[in-house]
Amino acid sequence: MDANAREATPGLSLSAAQRKAAGQLDPAGKRHIPIGVPNSLDSLKTFVEAEGCFSPGIGSYGIYYWVYDRDEHTLTAPTMKDVACTCGLAESRYLIPWAQWSAGRLAVRTQVCEVNRQSPHGEVFVVGSSAGVTNTGDCSGALRFDLSIPAGGTETIQLICPVLPGRRAVRHRWVPRTNNFIDSAIPRSDAGGIDQPDPGSDYYRTSKAEDLFAQARAFWDNMYSRVTFQLPDARWTDGLYVMLAHAGLCMNENAPDVAVLNYPVFNRDGMYVANMMLKGGFAELSEAVIDYFLAHSKEEPDQNRAVAMPHGWAIAEVWLLMRDCLVFEDRGRLILLSGVDPSWLTHADGVTVKNLPSYYGPLDLEWRPGPDGCVLAIGGRAKPPQGFVLRLPAQADAIVAIERKTVAAASGGDYELPPGTKNVRISLVKSMTR
Repeated sequence: MDANAREATPGLSLSAAQRKAAGQLDPAGKRHIPIGVPNSLDSLKTFVEAEGCFSPGIGSYGIYYWVYDRDEHTLTAPTMKDVACTCGLAESRYLIPWAQWSAGRLAVRTQVCEVNRQSPHGEVFVVGSSAGVTNTGDCSGALRFDLSIPAGGTETIQLICPVLPGRRAVRHRWVPRTNNFIDSAIPRSDAGGIDQPDPGSDYYRTSKAEDLFAQARAFWDNMYSRVTFQLPDARWTDGLYVMLAHAGLCMNENAPDVAVLNYPVFNRDGMYVANMMLKGGFAELSEAVIDYFLAHSKEEPDQNRAVAMPHGWAIAEVWLLMRDCLVFEDRGRLILLSGVDPSWLTHADGVTVKNLPSYYGPLDLEWRPGPDGCVLAIGGRAKPPQGFVLRLPAQADAIVAIERKTVAAASGGDYELPPGTKNVRISLVKSMTR
């Protein structure tokens, strides 16, 4: 492990020569993710690199993990070119990044979380990190690095990393440039910013990293509980949750941005984030984005190129398209399941969506396959004035009935369901594979 304090210079960019001179212990910097608390001050967030390196807060110090073999005098780090490193999120949905790599017969897995909690001196932000080291060899002895680990055994190192204790968390200072703004704030500056309490080392010695990870998981579970998605493809379920969480992390004190480069306010693409938050169950974040934009006049309104925020637009548009595959509004109606994979319709797990916001109120939807056909249950407080449309694949050749009355199919596989419909029975005549 290494902890190096680094000062940041405003507007500094590395030259090609400097980038080329990067050492074997420097992360590639191509992929990283912010963690912490949604819509909090950017400088209190932690950026985690794909190799597991991170800095608790902005402009603090770097945490790196590596393994040194005392017998062979070799150093192995996930940042080295010949070391294969994989990464992901805990349970594929929590903003708790992990990285995994090997050093000889040792398998190393690191993970990082960040939470805020109350201390005797006020609210503090704290990063927890753990490194699990497993001896994957089959010898009867032990491999000795910094730890003695028997074959098949695992040792875990845990760290508590306070975020900017006793320092100031600076706010952005955006300075206009040709087509956008650049941040001139100086991390760890005594000028401006928000004082962060320092409860002292005795307080942190009583903290445990596993408690921080448990708190982080509970935080994300609570955030995800607003809307329920249970879909046959876990990538859809996890993606819908994680994209909302990431967009929340990308909000900085009500502004939908978290980047070293800011784009002029009232940007067109930022409204995609407001739409995503509203339809994802976070009306307060959606309203915050709108209020932020209304409080800042738009600059150079004739320069469309100056309003682009592609990172925000892309993630929001993907989420909105996925949501529309499940439910979308059209002329007083709610269109149901129009874009799902046909194989979902016969999948044993079915499709469950609960408390999903719509223009007509929150919707509950369950599609349950069974030996005698499928049942579509519609609930919640959604009351579209023109009712619902069940849009099935054209090849389904389905028989749809409400209270034993058959519903005729319209063109394209649409089945119009009147307002107030609660239960629909469906018999699928043909296979629903792709």
